[in-house]
Amino acid sequence: MDVRRYRKLLETTPQSAESTRRHSLDDRLQLRSVEVIAELRAKFQNAWVFVCEGSTLERPGRYLTDTIADRLVFVCRDTRGGLRGFFNACPHLGLPVLTNRTGLEKAFVCSYHGWRFSPEGRLTAMPLPEGYEAVGLRREDFPLQPIQTAQLGGLVFGCVNPGMDLRQSLGIAASYLDQMFPAERNWETIFNYTLTVDCSFEQWMRESADCWAGETGASGIVDRSGPRWKASSVQRGQRGEQVALYNDPPVFASAVIGTFIEDARTLRCILHAPPNLIVAALGPAVITIRCDPVDRTCTLLRINGYGLTGENEQMRRARKLALADWWGPLSPFFALSHTRFASGGKL
Repeated sequence: MDVRRYRKLLETTPQSAESTRRHSLDDRLQLRSVEVIAELRAKFQNAWVFVCEGSTLERPGRYLTDTIADRLVFVCRDTRGGLRGFFNACPHLGLPVLTNRTGLEKAFVCSYHGWRFSPEGRLTAMPLPEGYEAVGLRREDFPLQPIQTAQLGGLVFGCVNPGMDLRQSLGIAASYLDQMFPAERNWETIFNYTLTVDCSFEQWMRESADCWAGETGASGIVDRSGPRWKASSVQRGQRGEQVALYNDPPVFASAVIGTFIEDARTLRCILHAPPNLIVAALGPAVITIRCDPVDRTCTLLRINGYGLTGENEQMRRARKLALADWWGPLSPFFALSHTRFASGGKL
């Protein structure tokens, strides 16, 4: 396993070059057993996994690398602005084509032998093509292998194996995501953190769902009780999705937010969308939390807060105040000794 590539994929702040910092998860990833890797692939190989907010891929050639089912993938915009996804592996020898977290390229070039691919995944050029004539190699026989991609509202999802429709997979959460991230609004990330929690992925997802529904987790991994966090109603679907609705959003920054009546009418809810996404919209605070298993006893959380591109500074400040207030419900597991900051930014 190439740990450098995993360290790069765990960076939350987009950058054009691979980080040279040693990541706190490097040793754990390197020592992960074959059995654990097989378990992780089994959990997600048929699932739709949240990758990014759509405006992250704002123009043709913009790409973002990630992992789904413990496999290297990337999503991009093609030359017509369409959404594409591929396994991040050159069909020649299987090495990653892209080694940065994000970037903007007219063509994707494998650094090993220089094979060049278009944003549509076609093999368009290779050095010394005459050297392949003896084996009858045809460029059209060696495209990048695609993965399924789809956009729901403003959120981009990927799936490495053909499966059910995205909306069907998300169940009752799908219509709420449409309202929380309207496709016609141009969002951008204004806040992000990456954290690790020393508990299993299954335990984390189960107890976090109980927490936001106003219930206390059995082992105290997360605990936020009291009327301030009591949901007015909780809906649960057949595929494990949950939507907790709130009449009174838990926001302390009401003095500032009160001047933005229209935006404060945002749907007030927290949803768990299978298999590993939590989304919250309360007043101007709009947040995604992607949860990924590292091994049987560690879970990785990637938290992003969003604002609208071009909004005024007062509105941006209101969002940040509301996002800062989110450290309230999140603080029980941030403050515990088994939780560590892997990387991230500040408000």
